[in-house]
Order: sequence, then C-alpha cells, then structure tokens
Amino acid sequence: MKCTREFGLKKGKVITFDYEAKERIENMEIEYQPVWKFLLAHQMM
Repeated sequence: MKCTREFGLKKGKVITFDYEAKERIENMEIEYQPVWKFLLAHQMM
C-alpha cells in the first residue's frame, strides 16, 4: 500500500506463493496472484 500511495497509483499487485484474491483498501485495488499464474501470463515466446 505504501508504494501505491507514494506513486499515486490506484491498483497494485502482490505476487504470492499460492494465494489468489482481490481486495479494496483505502480506494486502492490490490490483487494477490500466485507466482505460477503471473509467470504464465508474462511468458516470453
């Protein structure tokens, strides 16, 4: 949350081992994403 406030962002992403969720804190949308899903989504071809 500190990083999103410092840079004036409204969204943030936290990479986790296996936890997945979305929550809203102080008008910020925080997304928790498992590392495997993050890597698959950002896979280089």
